[in-house]
Amino acid sequence: MSWISDLQNKIDNKSKIQKVIGQLAVRSIQRNFDACGRPERWQGSIRAKMKGGKTLTLSAKLRNSIVAKVQGDIIRIGSNLRYAKIHQEGGVITPKSAKMLAIPLTAIAKVQEPKDFDNLFVYKSANNKVFLAQSKDKKLVCHYLLKRKVVIPARPFLVIPEEDKESYITAIRGHFF
Repeated sequence: MSWISDLQNKIDNKSKIQKVIGQLAVRSIQRNFDACGRPERWQGSIRAKMKGGKTLTLSAKLRNSIVAKVQGDIIRIGSNLRYAKIHQEGGVITPKSAKMLAIPLTAIAKVQEPKDFDNLFVYKSANNKVFLAQSKDKKLVCHYLLKRKVVIPARPFLVIPEEDKESYITAIRGHFF
């Protein structure tokens, strides 16, 4: 991104150009979400593969949280969402106070914790997956998948691809020259 610094040094009113560059960067990063990763596509999420849709865009909350702030000579671009970093860098999620993570599978499980359910029991499937389940109307309802850890692959979204260079230059020329 040295070309951004070079362009910035050529313009007198740095704070104005920094704001424009920040706005362009936010739009560029949002296009990364639209394309499921740029310049390289992200590894698809299990949800996107099974249910359709795009990786990292179920609610678009992360995409829409990207902001640019000018602080002196620096343009800071990022998100204040606590889960943004693990999606950007990847990592392993492990339980903090329990033996296993409880991953919600049903609509009710997404708004309640396992302790809020009556009569949950551990169910081990034929393929060795472990669930917290409930018997309802003589049917098995698996509310949570239990895992010792979850590995989140890096999906770098805070990237401004080289392919956007010309659009930055064109926008800045149109704005300042």
